[in-house]
Amino acid sequence: MKHLASVSVIGLTLITTGCSTESSNRPSSPRTQTISAYAMIELETACFINKDFPDNDAYNGGSPGIHPALLTISKMPNHSELSRDFELYNKKWLLDYSADPKKVQIIFCVNRTDGKMAKGQKCKIPSSGKTLPAYDATYRIRAIEARTGKQIKEWSKQADFAQCPSRLTEADKASKKYYADIPKDQLHALLEELITP
Repeated sequence: MKHLASVSVIGLTLITTGCSTESSNRPSSPRTQTISAYAMIELETACFINKDFPDNDAYNGGSPGIHPALLTISKMPNHSELSRDFELYNKKWLLDYSADPKKVQIIFCVNRTDGKMAKGQKCKIPSSGKTLPAYDATYRIRAIEARTGKQIKEWSKQADFAQCPSRLTEADKASKKYYADIPKDQLHALLEELITP
């Protein structure tokens, strides 16, 4: 399955390079880390097919405290990337590939649904010096309960091009276009409606 192949590469890269954060629950051995990575990849499939994970912790939106989540961003079909937003890691609710997959209560799926060229705007790829045309973008954001596979909430968000990012993703390079990202403060505000009610 093409989607699984895409996210597998990202997951294994994180494991082999040891990219993690202090706020994550680090498994005790490389073998456990690898198992956790594949389990996290499996959780991501809920963004593309109807799937539930009955062994995961239940989400109770009315309960106090933090509800751990996974955040995936897809700018092109059959390809998603696990968000590595260190600001959210520090808030201790966003989990990465090294965390215990069963702790995930919510899977946030951010999918680009449309794009319109931002006239005259381009972004440079530092490694090659090539430029990509910049686009405004529209995103569909869904919150899915991991345990049941049921959708909790959905939003639509417009992202207008403002400036080039510090790092272009592999999806940007593959599509040969840079689609504007949702401003972090706006995305965080939406997600945290469900994380810290």
